[in-house]
Parts: sequence; C-alpha cells; structure tokens
Amino acid sequence: MSIKNVQDAIEVHEHIDRIFAAPADQRAQAIQRLFVETLDFEPESAQVSLNSASAGVTLPQFAQHIASLDGVHVCYIALDIQETDRVRKAEAVAAAQQVEESLDDDLLLVFTNTSGSQLHLIHPVFAQAQPTLRRMVVERDLPRRTAVQQIANIYASYLESGRMRAALDEAFDVEPVTKRFFAEYKRVFDDSEKLIIKSNSDKTADWRMFVQTLFNRLMFVHFLSRKGWLTFDGDTDYLKALWQNYKRQRSKATKANFYTDRLKPLFFRGLGTRRSSAQKAKDRPIFGDVPFLNGGLFDQIDLDPRDDIKVPDDAIEPVLRDQTGLFDKFNFTVMESTPFDVEVAVDPEMLGKVFEELVTGRHDTGSYYTPRPVVAFMCREALKGYLEGREIGLGAEDIERFVDKRDATGIPLTAAPQVSKALDEITVVDPACGSGAYLLGMLQELVEFQTTLFNVGVNARKLHQLKLHIIERNLYGVDNDKFAVNIAMLRLWLSLAIEGDEPEPLPNLDFKIVCGDSLLAPDPNPALQGDLFTRHIQKSNLGSLKAEYMRAFDGSVKSSKKSEIELIERQLGEMFGGVAVPDEVIDWRISFAEVFSAHEGFHVVIANPPYVQLQRDGGRLGDRYQGVGYQTFARTGDIYQLFCERGCQLLKKVPACSPTSLPIAGCELNTGNHFAATSRMNRNRLPFSN
Repeated sequence: MSIKNVQDAIEVHEHIDRIFAAPADQRAQAIQRLFVETLDFEPESAQVSLNSASAGVTLPQFAQHIASLDGVHVCYIALDIQETDRVRKAEAVAAAQQVEESLDDDLLLVFTNTSGSQLHLIHPVFAQAQPTLRRMVVERDLPRRTAVQQIANIYASYLESGRMRAALDEAFDVEPVTKRFFAEYKRVFDDSEKLIIKSNSDKTADWRMFVQTLFNRLMFVHFLSRKGWLTFDGDTDYLKALWQNYKRQRSKATKANFYTDRLKPLFFRGLGTRRSSAQKAKDRPIFGDVPFLNGGLFDQIDLDPRDDIKVPDDAIEPVLRDQTGLFDKFNFTVMESTPFDVEVAVDPEMLGKVFEELVTGRHDTGSYYTPRPVVAFMCREALKGYLEGREIGLGAEDIERFVDKRDATGIPLTAAPQVSKALDEITVVDPACGSGAYLLGMLQELVEFQTTLFNVGVNARKLHQLKLHIIERNLYGVDNDKFAVNIAMLRLWLSLAIEGDEPEPLPNLDFKIVCGDSLLAPDPNPALQGDLFTRHIQKSNLGSLKAEYMRAFDGSVKSSKKSEIELIERQLGEMFGGVAVPDEVIDWRISFAEVFSAHEGFHVVIANPPYVQLQRDGGRLGDRYQGVGYQTFARTGDIYQLFCERGCQLLKKVPACSPTSLPIAGCELNTGNHFAATSRMNRNRLPFSN
C-alpha cells in the first residue's frame, strides 16, 4: 500500500519528532496532538487505573486516556522499568487487559520506554485467552518510513470504510508490508545478480549463493544497526552512512569499489576478527566503529578470498540508496514476532521466506516455509507430550494450562523445580530444519516457559544468557542445503543479538546445526551400537568439548577445540569398522553422539520435512534410499514417510516404527505436512496423516 495522503505523512513525521523532543511530563500532550491534529480523533482527558497484578510486571499507576474516535480509545502509558529499557510483552498484555475492562476492547495503546527513545503503538486483539499484540515501533534517530506510512493512512482508510476498527486492522496488518518487502527484495536481488554475473568472467561459480550471502551479510548488519551498535562518524544508520561517505571519497580514487574497499574489510576484519585498539583506530576511516561478532557468517568461504571477484557499485546502490533504497523503504526489527506479538516491520523471519523463494527452488525440492502460527502450535503440542511423559507431579490439565495459556498457577511450588529441570534437559532436533523456523519457535517457547514458571522479570542480560543456554543444551538441526543451515544460524544469532546493552560475540553453531542428508546413514538407535560406543563418548567428554567450542571466541582456541572434536568423531567412525558415510550424509551416531550417549536419543523430533515422491525422476530418488532399511519405504511412496521413520529412530526409547503406527502428533495443512514426535507422546492427541 502506498501513502494515501503525502501531507498526512509529513505531518505524522513532524509530530513524531515533537514527541521524541518533548520532556517526559509533556509526552502525553505531544502524542495527543498527533491523533487530534492529523488523524482527527476527539481529545479525551481521563485516567484509567492500572496495577502491576503479577510479579515481574511493572506498570505506572494509571494510563492516560488521550483520544477517541468511532468507539476506538487511545491511551498513553509511560513505562519506567529500571532493569530494562524495553516495552515488554508482559507489561503490554497486563495494561491491555486492565484498560479493556474499563474502556472496551477497541483500543490503541501508545507506550514509551523508560528513556523515551522508543514509541510503541499497540493494537491489542482480544479474541483468545491472552490478547494478541499488533505493534508498530518508532525509534529516535532511526528510519521510520513504514510506521509513518501506516499511521498516516489510518484516517484515509477510516474515511473510505467508515469504520475506525477496520482502518486499524488495515494499518496493523503485517502481511502487506511483508509482501511489499519481498517483491522489492526480489527485484533488487535479481538486478544485482545479473550485474555481478556480467562483471565476472568465471561463469562456473555459484553466483546465486555468492549474491545471497552478500545480501544476508548486509541484512544482518542492518538488523544489528537497529541496536545502535555499529556507527560511522557517530551515525547509527550505519550502512547508509558508510555508503554516503564512500560516495564522497569515490571521486578521489580512480579504482574505488565499495565491496572491495569497505565491505570486505568490514566483514572479515571488523566483524569477524578480534582487533587491537591500534587496529581499530586504523580501520575507523574505512568502516567506522563496529564490534567483534564472531560466528560463521563472517568467516571467509568459497569466493570470498579471491581478489578477482568484482561487485560493481551499481549492484549495491539499490540496497543502500537514500530514501529509495531497499533498507530505507521499510522498518526493520531484530525482534522475531510470535503469534501473540506481531510487529508491523521486516523481522528476521523474512530471511526464511526469502530463502524459501529465492534459494531452494521450493517446488523442485518439496520445501515450504512453515508459517509462524503452525510453528507455535506444533511446538506447544510437542512440549505437552514431552512434559506428560516426565515425572514432574503435574496432570495433563495443569500442563495444558501452563503450555497453552502461560498460566503457572496450577503448578505447586514444590513441582516448579521439577518442571524447570525437565525443560532444561529437553533435547529437540529438526532433521529438515530449513531456515530454522522450528528451532526459533522452540527457543521462544522455552524462554517463555522458564520465565513464566517462576513469574519473574528477566532483564536483557539474563535473557541473553538464557537463550544461549537453551541453544547450547536443547536445540539441534540438520538440513541438506548449506544455505538453509546458514540462515538458521543467522536467525539464532539475531535472536541472541537483540538481548543485552552491549554486543557480545556470537556462539559457534557449526556443531549444533549441520549440513547433510538426514536419511542415508544407518539407524542411530544406541541399542544397535553397543556399550563400547557409549563408553568411548563418555570418556572423551565430547559434550563438554562441544560446549566449550560453542563459546570459544579466540581463533586459536576455536581451531584447537574443533580439531579435538573432529578427532573424536574420526575415532567413533573407526569403531564402526571404518565404514564412513559420504561427507554429504549425516551419520547421527557420530554428529550427535553426545545426545545418544547422555539421553539415548532426542526427547523431541519436530519438522516440516519435504514431500517428494520417490518415483520421481524415473525412480532415481527411490534408488537412493531403497537400501537403507526403512520399513516405510515403498517405490510409490514419499520421502516424507522416511523422515517420519527416521524421526522415530532418533527418539529416546521408542518402540519400533511401522508404516501405520507412529508415536507422532501431526497436522496436515495447505503448507504441507508437519510432525512432532516425543518419546512418550499421546498417540491420539492429533490426527496424523502421511
């Protein structure tokens, strides 16, 4: 949707500037002027009493009722939370529920954070047990085009429909923003790819992978710049400032090139390497002040080291151009939305959708991106099945209330530590993880459960540590597409990066999310491997080594730990008679040996695997898997069946699978078949179809 009235948009932008410039005691009036003077709301002057009804929630004494129109009420809530400078979901939900009791459910809530640097417009929807928050976020000194456009269109949409609720629904609908972004991204990507291919003589290189990696690095840097952690000459709109400085200097250099002169040093020397203070000072004119981020995204791969690779400026300018560039046209947020908290902006989930459309050739591979509501539903079903199988002193109803409604009131204090321990011990794997939708979904659920369980607030630093702990202990993934694995890692890194007041080096995830075929290796059931295998893993301390490697940031330490792990994996391979599976195949017995040693398998297997008929391409796909030993194999079957059986093999203590009896919860949707399996899941929880 385009801006319906340019003058309205200009006025909205000016009002937002005034809001950020206003002292704390005058922000309510500044916000009221935005709604009254530009959107034609009627002014109101009343207070709605608030109370911090639960531990960990901090609200002011009242919300200020500042405007109304056609039954929609606008209230302003100034948060003052000392341990964080965020507008958290917990406060937003608590305030929405209390205001709704006083004013009805047609609400638009406006929050400011403690420092006044953020403005959150939240439209709560009360159709379920907990309200769904739909929000726009505007930050001081950062681009706000999407929010300005959506806010400015509210009144025009109201005039067209005659209903303010419909106008708000339209303004807070993220799907049009998502579609606009993808269409623009695809256009810019395709043009850039053509220019880069044309500029290079090597026609055999994987240029699509190169261009997508370049774009992902740029998007990652842009996402992080929203935190203000990267600056050029003090400007936090980092990439645009870097580009504009380069353009000013370009005329002085005969062979200037933005990729060679600025981006390669930024990626591989600035973000990917620890530097001394002297080196940082030397690099400042080239790429400004940036943190060391570690992580595989900024390790040189494939074409990166080659000096003959050419990326013309014209291939990058459409991304970074002022006003009309890809990054300037949209609001970006590092927050991954959930089904109950959706921001009208481009969030990291978009990376998965871009991957699906541009990289996988999804109709050829049978891969489809899993929508956020499906992810949340299947994660919750899997976790209910897992908790019901643990001795934690809770019945099915209490577990369901805790998982589905985030209500821990049915959990006795004596049982809470047992529930926390069960959640801490869970191992979850997605054997067809794609761009990481289920890994992120499980991360979000486990974070919420641990914080809900003890009903306490968690500051950003503690959230970072909790997320890192969950990634280290609980989450595993495999995919046969290297780029999908990179995207999954990228999304986990972004989820970590949003927490904390200062950037911390990112973990090494290459032993957590691995690339390879999930189906071709032998059955990994520990009962088939023998005690010698388990004893060797335990003696080698493989699990601790991998944990140390994940948190290693010094290059020499990383290299040393990685070599130790690879040596143990080679020794394990020799224990199987020296018959190694091909490099492109995941031998689960080796790649995840620490899980099978400690738990005899994974507690949860969850996936939206590809569905491709085995008789396709003259039966060559079927030939590939026929001799592996799957009971569900049929020449006329589908690879989806094999993923289900492999999922059962990966589980802790599961009876032998059969084509008609799988301990799996599943659902069949227009986005494909999804399954979640746990070691003791209720077989009747959901209809399963393969």
